[in-house]
Amino acid sequence: MYLGEWKEIAWNGISFEVPGSWEIAEIGVRHLILEDDSGPAMEVKWGPLRGKFSHRAHLKRIGAFQTRQLKKTFKEWPLLPAWEEALSGFQTSGFTWHTDTKVGRGVILYCPVCRKAALIQFLQPKGFRSEKIPLKVLSTFQDHREDDQTIWSVFDIRASMPANFVLASHRFEPGNFELAFEHGSRKVFLYRWAPASVLLVGQDLAGGVAMSLHWAMALLIFVLYLVLNAATRGYYVWVLRVAAAILVAAGVAAVLFMA
Repeated sequence: MYLGEWKEIAWNGISFEVPGSWEIAEIGVRHLILEDDSGPAMEVKWGPLRGKFSHRAHLKRIGAFQTRQLKKTFKEWPLLPAWEEALSGFQTSGFTWHTDTKVGRGVILYCPVCRKAALIQFLQPKGFRSEKIPLKVLSTFQDHREDDQTIWSVFDIRASMPANFVLASHRFEPGNFELAFEHGSRKVFLYRWAPASVLLVGQDLAGGVAMSLHWAMALLIFVLYLVLNAATRGYYVWVLRVAAAILVAAGVAAVLFMA
């Protein structure tokens, strides 16, 4: 099975690799949902742990939050040997559930080094089972680094920040990404605006230029109207009225031609 191109996802202390066709569908401070062409494909939740960690208690808590239908099928699941090997640095326990159309298989991780707990689950259509993709994702999963940096890599952003700067806010809108970090009284803001290749999706460069000229001509017509209106104090004399009509007609024709 050819896995194709893969890409890095790094967010708020964790990192892993996913197929290049997967996209982030939901993003929270410590929560990610990624989807493929068929819908949600993977969910990750994580956070620091206080007190003693218990896999059984976490499994019970996860099961309690499921819908009535999922509670009937949610159960502990012994991890595949390949999964255990890929996650050898963690304490692990597995679970599974299914609906009429989906099958979910997941793992609860606990890292004794950084004392973080994480939940990773993969969602696949019922009747389809791929082992290579989940295995590679798990083999690349990390929840801490050896240096004092935190990597942030989502969408087409990649940045390295000192670990003591925490995420204060984030906003991802079409063409405008913003991340805000703070450490005490110090703040850092990262901005990312969409490149031309994103803004011109669905059209070539010539089409983008034509659209720009389209709006430029419309603006020019409006400005000419304001100038002529101001010159005649709101009332066109017949000569200027004819001149304005000719300019507006020519402008409209040019706009329609470029559109």
